Amino acid sequence: MAIEPAHVVVSAVRPAVDALELRIYEAEGRPAAAEVELPSGVMGVAETNLLGNPLGPLPMKNGRLRLSLRPFEIKTLRLRNMRCKR
Repeated sequence: MAIEPAHVVVSAVRPAVDALELRIYEAEGRPAAAEVELPSGVMGVAETNLLGNPLGPLPMKNGRLRLSLRPFEIKTLRLRNMRCKR
């Protein structure tokens, strides 16, 4: 997995009941157009709130996810893997 630009930082990775949760944030106080290269096997991505409640699916293309972040914004992403229960 890789994330660009460098001022978008991974702050947490944790297992969830049916997925893997990834928390990222913008660290320099400026807007960012981020691109996340997802691990192989990810079948879908959803954004959640900080408590893990789903906010909605996010489109991915060719194993990549594009996101816009506001200055210092935190986003939590739930990565659904094909090995997870449905």
